[in-house]
Amino acid sequence: MTDKPHSPELTPQEIGLLQQALEKPSRIKLLSKTQEAILDILSSTHEIERHISNFRKREKIKSIDRIIEKINDHRRTGGTSYDVSCLEDLIGAQVICPYPDDVQDVIDWLYSSKGGRIYFKIVTPRKASEKERQERAYKTGYRAYHVCLKLKQNIAKARSLPDGSENEQFELQIKTTLEAGWDFKTHDITYRALDTDPDLRHHMKLISDSLASIDNQTLLLRDRIFEEQFIHRELREAACRLIFYVTLSGDQRKQLGIDKKNVEQWQQSDIDKLEKVLEQYPRINGIDLTYTIGLALLALCCESRYKQEQALSCASYLVNQAEKKADKQEYISSLRIRALLRWAFHKTRHAVDDMRYLIQVTKEDRDMNDYVYYVSDLYEPTYEDIQLAKQYLKEFESSASVERKDTVGAYYIRFGDNIDELRYGLKLVREAKESARGSHLEPVLDAFCSYHEYIFLRQLPRRREIL
Repeated sequence: MTDKPHSPELTPQEIGLLQQALEKPSRIKLLSKTQEAILDILSSTHEIERHISNFRKREKIKSIDRIIEKINDHRRTGGTSYDVSCLEDLIGAQVICPYPDDVQDVIDWLYSSKGGRIYFKIVTPRKASEKERQERAYKTGYRAYHVCLKLKQNIAKARSLPDGSENEQFELQIKTTLEAGWDFKTHDITYRALDTDPDLRHHMKLISDSLASIDNQTLLLRDRIFEEQFIHRELREAACRLIFYVTLSGDQRKQLGIDKKNVEQWQQSDIDKLEKVLEQYPRINGIDLTYTIGLALLALCCESRYKQEQALSCASYLVNQAEKKADKQEYISSLRIRALLRWAFHKTRHAVDDMRYLIQVTKEDRDMNDYVYYVSDLYEPTYEDIQLAKQYLKEFESSASVERKDTVGAYYIRFGDNIDELRYGLKLVREAKESARGSHLEPVLDAFCSYHEYIFLRQLPRRREIL
């Protein structure tokens, strides 16, 4: 004889009392104010700000039907005493982080005595949160940390919150963007259906596992992106100093109203001053090399792509005008400036093409030097690029010139066949830096040396001899 089935679910009377209690305006206000205060603390905390890409707060208090469903689910599985006081998520929010280690940083902050514990009483032990996440990921594929917390009484009082707000539990879900995407797609199945086709759940879990693998791979992608951004900043600084200290003449600086001797000490006021001068310059003097170089300097200082394109357009205009007038010297000067700006603004392939053509006209070492340098900065140089650079390198490799030594070093750092050649390149750029001490080239070679040292470090893993 089988046991008589029991009915653990909420009775109609209990549901009525529950609904009556939760729909009281005073309770709704209490929960809303508590949620608002907690979200304000989380969103305004500098220590975790950079680790969070988005907050998804619960717009409303958990619905009565979902509360009833959740209580009944727990009671059916043995929690016969489970009631509304056991619920941890009447209010809550999701914290969406870009990467897995950002999630860990937020968790670390929450459980730190110098972080989250200043503001909150953490109800969920850290090990319990980690264990629950692992179990959910294994069973269904759902990945997120669920941390239940309450406001500390002194914090609630300092924010003039209603009495009792320090007793309200708030559930914080912390997950990555990909985990949140998986959750969005599968939420109804994961949370609302007790009986689900095992094949469907298996498929959901496979997708979750794949996304977790991608999440971990994005850490490498992020590091490469940061590296690329750092390299661009180093290059921008080197280009800015080169244009300021070498390309611009003393007379040109006067024309542009530049009175400070050190561009690395410029403030926003100096940039604004140059911009005002350049706004008036074409009306008085027309578009010339001084205006074009000044515009390029401004573009580098304020990192404006629009001004970069303006400067490049002016450089091309000057090249075309010189060609029409058949003014060889003006054509050479304009083409050199255009190549320089194309390199400075990461249009290096076009800078290389400009220099290749220019060398046919001038046959000068200085242009060969620039060609070799620009090729050394190409991400994907062709075989022809490298061979031609190697040929030109022989023309000036033995030169004692500081600029030439820096270029030779850059070439070996980029194209050295072994660790000795890479180290030889690094040695040369450092020697060039030291040789420039006390001269107007010192700040320029300082910046280029810093840039080349980073390129050297990036090249190391790409050499089989070192691995």
